[in-house]
Amino acid sequence: MNGLKEFFTTNSKQFRKFWVNQIAMSLLGVMVTLPMLTLEKNHPEIGAWPELLAAVFCGGMFCFLIYDVTYALGAKDFIRVTHQNAEPDPLKAVKICVIAYSPTILVTLCAVIFRSFDLADAYGVASIIMNMVIHAMYSGLFFYLPDTVNVLAFPVGILVTLLFGWLGYFMSTHDKSLRGVFGIKTKPYRE
Repeated sequence: MNGLKEFFTTNSKQFRKFWVNQIAMSLLGVMVTLPMLTLEKNHPEIGAWPELLAAVFCGGMFCFLIYDVTYALGAKDFIRVTHQNAEPDPLKAVKICVIAYSPTILVTLCAVIFRSFDLADAYGVASIIMNMVIHAMYSGLFFYLPDTVNVLAFPVGILVTLLFGWLGYFMSTHDKSLRGVFGIKTKPYRE
């Protein structure tokens, strides 16, 4: 238990950044997705493209912020590991993401359980919490999918978050960046 408390205290700045980013991107998701749904409802001839674009835009912004936070953390750890002979922790970003998003993971788990046991009212509440409060950046995707499979989008959102957290940290601790992988010259990001 002391190890978890120390881990939380040491990385509290990253946790705060993640929570602020999640709330901000969730608000952005609501502000972008709801007008797109209204546009789609008023002009059915354009199809479901507006909500899909909203999900890609908002989800992409959220993934970028996750990547950026963990990239900065990895840059600090890269210096600590290379110059101070500290022990590297390749799963540090994943641990931070799991702890930071534990409320979201819990609501996701409840939504999947409620949907699996056909508890429509409970699932409806969990779905509203996910789509309007804590994971609205992906809500365009949730609305885009048929009702029978949209519950699967909740865990996919969590996995995408963990993937981008791990990717940012991994790239930084290996002194690389996504821009560098695509051939764009960058200056090293070191604090």
